[in-house]
Amino acid sequence: MILDWRLEVAWSVGGAADTSLLLATLRAKDIEVQNGTLLLVDRDRSVIARYSSDGDKLISFGKGEGSGPGELNFPGGVAVDPSGRIIVEERVNGRISYFEANGRFLRHRTLEPQRSLSQLRAVTDSSLVGLVWTTDSTALAFLTDHGLRSIGSLRAQKWLATPPVCSTTGYTFNTLFSPTILFATADSVLAFTMGDGQVSFYHGDRPHARHAHPFPRRRTSEAMARAHLGDGMRIQVRGMPVCTVPTEMMLEAGDLAPELPAYGSLAVDPDGRVWATRFAVGKEPAVADVFDPDSGYVGTVAVAAARPVAFLNRSLLVSLEADEDDVPVVRVYRVIR
Repeated sequence: MILDWRLEVAWSVGGAADTSLLLATLRAKDIEVQNGTLLLVDRDRSVIARYSSDGDKLISFGKGEGSGPGELNFPGGVAVDPSGRIIVEERVNGRISYFEANGRFLRHRTLEPQRSLSQLRAVTDSSLVGLVWTTDSTALAFLTDHGLRSIGSLRAQKWLATPPVCSTTGYTFNTLFSPTILFATADSVLAFTMGDGQVSFYHGDRPHARHAHPFPRRRTSEAMARAHLGDGMRIQVRGMPVCTVPTEMMLEAGDLAPELPAYGSLAVDPDGRVWATRFAVGKEPAVADVFDPDSGYVGTVAVAAARPVAFLNRSLLVSLEADEDDVPVVRVYRVIR
């Protein structure tokens, strides 16, 4: 069923022309919502910036690069738990830092021995969810005071390496278009997909339902890879400037998964519904399948260039995109239902 909903750009931040933040390698895990405001990770400056629902910059917190109380060192992502605390992943410092909603530092929590846990999100006041990478698999797992509990995993894909570029050792990446684990949270709702068309829901740390809306999958090709990569892949190694691994170099070193993943991004709205955006190659217009955790598939909405990753409220959708220079830009859309 096609939903007659429209998206209208309300405001944006980032892109090559915006120097208010340095977001050259922004990822979905660097974006979070707190009480109708937007949190973004500025990895270069080691700060977290907060924006109002109207796009006004409110505050920045984190005392700059360091390892002391309240300092951040190349932060790897941000999450907000149901009590409103802000949680920042610091892989360089080997810890998780907790802040009050106003940005005041609370405490640190060591990442040992779970140093490989990444892309943190919170589902309860005491439980975090994230990805655990091993040589054999990628797992989605809860991190509690008692350790890790896996709730699903994907077999590891072949790792590929380019000649030296951007660093002295080159760049290592996964098989192009390989299936990945996508997940998103809002309040106590966790939604995730394991690379196929199934979307699973948890309430807190308990399984709730699984839904799907089957659609034809697409075979991959080298032309798809070129269209998707553009000039190449932007990366950033700590202590070095952002650089681009050229597309030709990646294709020479690379391999393609046989078909495109079902979905490219997930976002959970304040009603607990998930928008699962079908994987789009490069600048292709996309559509999102909307699922309700109780009733299942609701319908499909055209999102065009948007890649939904969060909602500020029921009417404002947050999208992570790239501008004409292939620099990340965060656009906030008004959802007209």
